[in-house]
Amino acid sequence: EMADVLWVLICLANQTGVNLTEALQKNFEKKTIRYSDRHQNNEKLFINSSHLTIYDFL
Repeated sequence: EMADVLWVLICLANQTGVNLTEALQKNFEKKTIRYSDRHQNNEKLFINSSHLTIYDFL
């Protein structure tokens, strides 16, 4: 199903003259700037190494 959606997207891009590679690169650049510090203060994403034991890695 996902491949079908991708196929239609590629066909639409070709028909309308949209370069999907350029569009995707521009979108990544936009999102990278927009969310560059989004998760830096999220405590759930960082491990406090002072509380780790050997069993945390098994």
